[in-house]
Amino acid sequence: METPSILSAIILTAILSSILSGVMTSVALYLYFKYLERTKLNAALDEYIEIVKQRLKEGFEESGRELLPEFKEEVRKGFKEGMADVLRGELIDQTARSIARSGVDIVESGFNLLKGAWPKNEDNQPNP
Repeated sequence: METPSILSAIILTAILSSILSGVMTSVALYLYFKYLERTKLNAALDEYIEIVKQRLKEGFEESGRELLPEFKEEVRKGFKEGMADVLRGELIDQTARSIARSGVDIVESGFNLLKGAWPKNEDNQPNP
């Protein structure tokens, strides 16, 4: 009669032993990877990051060397065009006209305020 209870105890002991063994193995692996392998992985990742940085820097510098002459030429062309516009006087004439127009508008507004007239809108019609 005691055989079934001994058999149950043996089976229960085997089940608890296997569960405890799995838990202990999991904890041991977790601690191993957390403390020991993390430093190794971080060192390896830092190494790869430096390699990638170096390759990107080299590629960027190479692209710069290839594109710099074209960029310089475009800047040179733009500067020459700008200087040509200034020397032709178009820009100076446009600026002078704009300043003169603004000055006339300011003086006109001042006179209109003195004589009590309504300021004109863009259609040269007095505002009500």
